[in-house]
Amino acid sequence: MKKIILLFPLLISFFFLSCNDSINPYAPFTEEYILNGVIRGDTSYQVVTLSHSYQPDGTNPLSYKEDPAIAGARIELYYNKLVYQFRDSSIARTDTSHFDSPFNFFYLKNLKPEINKLIMIKVFLPNGQLLQSESKTPNVTSYGFFSHFNSNVFPPDSGRLTVIRWNDFGRYAYAPILNINYQLEGDSSLYKIALPQSYNYDGSPEYAKPDRETAISFDTLSVHKTLDILANKYNSRAKIKVLNITIDVMVIDEYLSAYYSSIELGINDFTVRIDDPDYSNIKGGLGVFGSYVKTQFKLRFKNGYLKNLGFN
Repeated sequence: MKKIILLFPLLISFFFLSCNDSINPYAPFTEEYILNGVIRGDTSYQVVTLSHSYQPDGTNPLSYKEDPAIAGARIELYYNKLVYQFRDSSIARTDTSHFDSPFNFFYLKNLKPEINKLIMIKVFLPNGQLLQSESKTPNVTSYGFFSHFNSNVFPPDSGRLTVIRWNDFGRYAYAPILNINYQLEGDSSLYKIALPQSYNYDGSPEYAKPDRETAISFDTLSVHKTLDILANKYNSRAKIKVLNITIDVMVIDEYLSAYYSSIELGINDFTVRIDDPDYSNIKGGLGVFGSYVKTQFKLRFKNGYLKNLGFN
């Protein structure tokens, strides 16, 4: 009752304001510059984007058609006592519902960062303004990461769930990716099919999501069903050589972890968000800059398991 009494005067005040004054939905517009980039530890090709904020004429942001991307900036990355300079590039957009011009970005080749390394970035805008940020790649190695006495065979001796655990090395978030790896008869290429943690009653897959948990589990029946899907894809089991199951864990640095926590972690079907936080770690502007590294755990199949399912 107290909340209703407090709310009533506010509603009355809004009523009179709406009758007597025209309300401007916009605060005074200030142009901001936005830098976004993730330095990946699993590739030597790095990409960042640069743009500016804008204000449409009305309340529909899609009415603004001028591409806010910024070209011509000098972007430098400082790593391991060396300076790397990004280059401009662009590609055709796959979605032209808002902007139909090519998508502009900056790229850098031949830089694959190691673990526990400081990375700094500086953006020198054409108007003289400076944006800068930094990241430190997670201090994670394969040795010692999966050290919870995990069994490296599938399926487990008991129960339906396979659980893989790892050590917590810092204030990181973890993004596990499950795959079944295989080869085809007469083909030396390595292929993979995504492995869900489980399947819902309607047959839809449930995949792992990033969080701060230091373990992942998946259902034995999920492996069985995924192998069935794989066999149906090629209309044969005999031509498929199933190799193993891999758990790739992307370890996300503390800046990206904080950003992801602000928008996703802790959210569930019962959560109602009334405001979105504006997380940024860019000095002189907005955006997010961070890094991640990847490590892997392999599970081999027990003898006889695949043969019982009709695979070689």
